[in-house]
Amino acid sequence: MRGGSRDRREGEKHELRQRLLSAAGQEFLEHGYENFSLRRVAEVIGYSATTIYLYFENKDDLLLATVQDEVGHGLYL
Repeated sequence: MRGGSRDRREGEKHELRQRLLSAAGQEFLEHGYENFSLRRVAEVIGYSATTIYLYFENKDDLLLATVQDEVGHGLYL
């Protein structure tokens, strides 16, 4: 049953990453690049700002991933 546990963790990681991307996209739309806040993104998803760095190197990396995700889904910011 180890595979099931691993699959669940991977699913949770993917879900958190998607929540991060969604919150970052909204933050970017509302505040723009200059006023974008990783701390506000973390507050929206209910995690610490440190958690974001487990998934993304910095603000630019998160914003690039957000745009790539939106374009990949046929949506545009």
